Amino acid sequence: MREAGPHQARLVFAAIESLLASQGANPADLIKPTTFIVGRDTLDEFNTVRNEIYAGWFPEGEFPGNTLVLVAGLAAESLLVEIEGSFVCPQSGR
Repeated sequence: MREAGPHQARLVFAAIESLLASQGANPADLIKPTTFIVGRDTLDEFNTVRNEIYAGWFPEGEFPGNTLVLVAGLAAESLLVEIEGSFVCPQSGR
């Protein structure tokens, strides 16, 4: 993966965790992420980072389904990883 790739992947996963927490959710509430990564050469290192993060998020080893799309580039040339996804927001009790 390009030098910044693993760092960017970790930042993206941290942002997802923060977003989920802001909605009273956690990674177990993820339904299906879609991952966009720049270049096939980034795949192995991205998977290493994702598997490390997911081991903490999903200790039972049951990861959500994921669509992975290899792309030539993202909105800015410096971006190497983008993840979008859906999650179920827990009942707020309101």
